[in-house]
Parts: sequence; C-alpha cells; structure tokens
Amino acid sequence: DNTSDRGCLITNCTTELVNQNKEIDAYVADSVEATKDFFRQLILIGIENGDFDQDIEVEKTVLYFIQVLHFAY
Repeated sequence: DNTSDRGCLITNCTTELVNQNKEIDAYVADSVEATKDFFRQLILIGIENGDFDQDIEVEKTVLYFIQVLHFAY
C-alpha cells in the first residue's frame, strides 16, 4: 500500500474543513495571506540586497512559493 500518493495531510484537512466552517475558512485565509506577506518581504529584501534580479515578478514568485508550500507532498 503506497500512502505517499494521498497528498498533504494538512492541505487535505484544510480543504475539507473550510467548506464546513466559516471560522476555519477565515483562519486559513488569514494564514495564507500572512505567509504570502512573509514571502513577499523576503523577496523584496533579496532584491534590495542583490540576491534576486530587480525584474523578478514578485507576486508570481510569491504565489509559486505558496503553491509549493501548501500543495507539495
């Protein structure tokens, strides 16, 4: 039995619960926004320090990081 193809436990639970409870939905939305803000700040600091190219697409990169964080398994 290969259990690795069931996906991320946290993502799966979150997906199920947000449809059933508005408080959880709001908490998850706030958490995702806070995580996006964190990544955005890191990218902007990286641009300022010269670690990232000036022309990096910040918002697309933030969304990529969110996807990898929440949906990778």
